[in-house]
Amino acid sequence: MMSTTFDYINFESEIGYYDPKNPFFSNSSFKLPIWKNDEEVNKSSEILIMINGFLEGVDRDQIRRERLVSMRYGSIAQKLLKDKNIVSVLIPLPFHFNRSLDISGENDYAPIKRLTESGTYLYYGGYTQIVNDIENLIVDIENNSSKYGLKNNSPIKFHLLGYSIGGVASIGAALNLNVENRPKFDSLSVLLSAWNLSVLEPNAIVDALGRRYGLTTEMWSRMLEQLEEIKESVNPVFRKLIWDEGDQIDFSKCANRVFFLNGFGDEIFTTSHTEAVRHQVIEMIDKCTFVNLPTDHLALRSIEEIAGYVSNFICNGR
Repeated sequence: MMSTTFDYINFESEIGYYDPKNPFFSNSSFKLPIWKNDEEVNKSSEILIMINGFLEGVDRDQIRRERLVSMRYGSIAQKLLKDKNIVSVLIPLPFHFNRSLDISGENDYAPIKRLTESGTYLYYGGYTQIVNDIENLIVDIENNSSKYGLKNNSPIKFHLLGYSIGGVASIGAALNLNVENRPKFDSLSVLLSAWNLSVLEPNAIVDALGRRYGLTTEMWSRMLEQLEEIKESVNPVFRKLIWDEGDQIDFSKCANRVFFLNGFGDEIFTTSHTEAVRHQVIEMIDKCTFVNLPTDHLALRSIEEIAGYVSNFICNGR
């Protein structure tokens, strides 16, 4: 029967850096939430990979973490299961959800802890790690398709989705995958997000996301300053995503179809910000679809509506 909640799949991440002081061993061995049909005769041939937003699921309470998974990502996943029997899996950003627990089984707000050590960790072990994670997840899905609720010995259609900073990460991952003969994503959905993070208003980020975790405007500004110091050595795609420098993003290389959902009331990725980046890809309007909703960044009251738009785009191409 169709799952109304989600299961967990064990996943091993090959951490691309060495940090002997890192107490967050769960960052490399953790569980992925997955929504799939349990009936053997109804295995799927499509899967959506989702990436969460900044500071989501950073909580030592498992019930609260699972509630967050069910709200934003479960609503999308269950809609896709219902509409087209598409499997969905959430791969947490490094140091988020189950990846944020320290060696004592508690949580010291790992993303903030890391970024206060050095803002460069947004790139080293942040951006670079999620690209590696998506690569490894695709390989695991292809090698163990039945475990993911997919048909054996059948071509798999991949979709990718990211919310907030996860949307930025999804663009980067789609452009930087290094899987041999890698599949091209059939669709990429970018929710309440855009590139050029350097122009985000620190106060808006702190007000919307950070006060509970001790994030301050000074911390965010210092992180950007430290990132600036390594700008010339980072991946060109990362430079574009953070500072909007370099060549325009060719979204035809990301996926066959790209969907941007933005909020008129988004206090972080504001309308002026998203309009500015939209004009950069206006010539690719045949590849990119844009929808604006009257919602703020957290979009808690719009979760079901957003799930409907995402499902309609992925399932019907519009």
